[in-house]
Amino acid sequence: MTAIAGSLITTIESIWGQLRARHPDVPDVVVTMAAGSAGRKGLRLGHFGPARWKQGPNLLPELFVGGEGLAFGAREVLGTLLHEAAHGAACTRGIADTSRGGAYHNGKFRESTTPTSTEACRRNRFR
Repeated sequence: MTAIAGSLITTIESIWGQLRARHPDVPDVVVTMAAGSAGRKGLRLGHFGPARWKQGPNLLPELFVGGEGLAFGAREVLGTLLHEAAHGAACTRGIADTSRGGAYHNGKFRESTTPTSTEACRRNRFR
């Protein structure tokens, strides 16, 4: 058995930690990785889900990373992490940045993001 997932998760956690150090509104998360195929909805490269995991009395958000997105390379994966960090920061600030149950980004998403994360979102063709 090849131990690939452990190193990937560790690397993603490290990058997320660096984002949090620079942007205090980005919350701590539980990182998960699985197939990102979503049937008719297309390919899901990542997702931020608030209050998905329970640790003692605390609820922690989830950062999901779709495994298929890794094939696009480090730059695209970083773009996905920036995109999801923007959702995490919006959640921390109490900003509802999506509509229709998370299906669509609304104007508040763009208003709440930095130029770097906005550019990463625009370049990402699968969102």
